[in-house]
Amino acid sequence: MKIGTNIEHDITYIFCLVDDFMNDYEENIESTLLESDKSKVGPKSILSVSEIMTILVLFQFLCIRNFKYFYKGVIQGFLNKYFPKLP
Repeated sequence: MKIGTNIEHDITYIFCLVDDFMNDYEENIESTLLESDKSKVGPKSILSVSEIMTILVLFQFLCIRNFKYFYKGVIQGFLNKYFPKLP
């Protein structure tokens, strides 16, 4: 797959693929994990796992070497309307 000129369609398509995969993965992994008595440490994530994975897939497709530049310049600068809960 190659990112084209319709970035809105591409982001939606990538997010749907990632979200479907993550839903299936979480469903299957829950049945194999052991119960844990420990409480979760740290704050709860604002972004869903699917949103985080979509950002990482976009980072790989755009071939930008510096993630900080990609996040601040591309995600926060141009694509923030697709990720409204960005930290």
